[in-house]
Amino acid sequence: MKSANCIRMLNPKNIFESFVLGNNNNFAYAAALTVAENPGKSFNPLFLHGGTGIGKTHLLHAVGQYVSSVKIDAHVACLSAKKFTSEYIDSIQSKQLARFHEKYRQTDVLLIDDLQFLVGMSRSQKELFYVIRALCADRKQIVMAGNCAPGEVMELEQRLVSCFEWGLETSLQASERAPLLQFENPPKWGYVPREYALRPRLS
Repeated sequence: MKSANCIRMLNPKNIFESFVLGNNNNFAYAAALTVAENPGKSFNPLFLHGGTGIGKTHLLHAVGQYVSSVKIDAHVACLSAKKFTSEYIDSIQSKQLARFHEKYRQTDVLLIDDLQFLVGMSRSQKELFYVIRALCADRKQIVMAGNCAPGEVMELEQRLVSCFEWGLETSLQASERAPLLQFENPPKWGYVPREYALRPRLS
């Protein structure tokens, strides 16, 4: 049974069992599984980074799926950095900032995708830093993902970058086979299954 306390619906297809393992992603997979099995006890925060379509979002959702299935009362929040910023701005405009703080600082597992979208959003970066600090202090798990390591994201505040040094950063690389294939209607989530392969690229 899954927790009813997931702030955003997780993609049901993105679970650990359906993730395609390879030498390019096995360490990231192991780290994500570790934090899912023991949230808040190791690799906190965990940051996954790499290019598009190689499994970052899949692993992010897999952590949420796992925790919400084994910890019925767990509060799991899964959203994009862009959504986090939007909600933060709305809370200021509607004078509901205290409710925003309560919503995210009381989560047991916070999953945020596409960290690079916080570039130029200094107030949102500041707020996220305080959320991360509060959750880490309470031994709540944080997993985030982006297209590159936090230190490589231009205009990302140093204090936000430094908080990722408390935990673990790990990358997912494109497999050697991926450049040799063309894909027809690839899925939006996570890795690209083999059944989407159309044919070898000849040129």
